[in-house]
Amino acid sequence: MKDNLKLKGPYETEITVHITDGNNEGKITVGLSLATLPTQEDIDEALAKAKATAEDNGFRLMSKSEFFNTMMRERLGATERFSCPGGDEWATDSVG
Repeated sequence: MKDNLKLKGPYETEITVHITDGNNEGKITVGLSLATLPTQEDIDEALAKAKATAEDNGFRLMSKSEFFNTMMRERLGATERFSCPGGDEWATDSVG
């Protein structure tokens, strides 16, 4: 049996992409793989699909600052806004 046909674990992976239109926030969840680790190509493809879906609906991917502040609010209950070092854009942009 080919190695790529073997199930390698009892897990499913998905990616959650955070989006905004500047006023409203949302999430797009894309399935990546079932019982195998996703490749970088799988991740890039999922991000591209999420970006296209967001743009088709008047949204865009969150900037680094927007994402960080959303995580601080969701996970820690923060009410203030925080700045992010290094500017507002992501260090690497695999979805162009």
